[in-house]
Amino acid sequence: MFTFTRKNKRKASHIVASFLNNHLNNMKKIATIPYEEVDFVWISNHFDVHISGLCRMGNTLFAFQTLNPWEDDLECEIYMLNPWEEFKWRARKFFFERMVGYHWTYPQRKKGVGFYYRNPQWLYKILFKLYYELKKF
Repeated sequence: MFTFTRKNKRKASHIVASFLNNHLNNMKKIATIPYEEVDFVWISNHFDVHISGLCRMGNTLFAFQTLNPWEDDLECEIYMLNPWEEFKWRARKFFFERMVGYHWTYPQRKKGVGFYYRNPQWLYKILFKLYYELKKF
């Protein structure tokens, strides 16, 4: 397992802050809850723990962001999605599932299952590359 040093913690802190500024700055924060209580729907960013993605509270979708992912006591900030943001998150989830895989989608995610190429492999290799090229925009 990766061990955080001071330098790595600063770098990770910068990465998390950058993500928050780019993706969550327009969303309204509604709660901070323990990591174990989050009902994950789709994970868009993972590094030893789920960093960000979609979660569900009741029948409503929300965005989440894990605070200080290198700490032992993990907490997640939950953000309200307006209709446009919900559309964008659902579109990202849809294209990821079709072009890369279902390995970060709950509840379909099987414990211990990671990425693997589906059949036909040549098609999914092209879709995988296309997804990550389109994501740059």
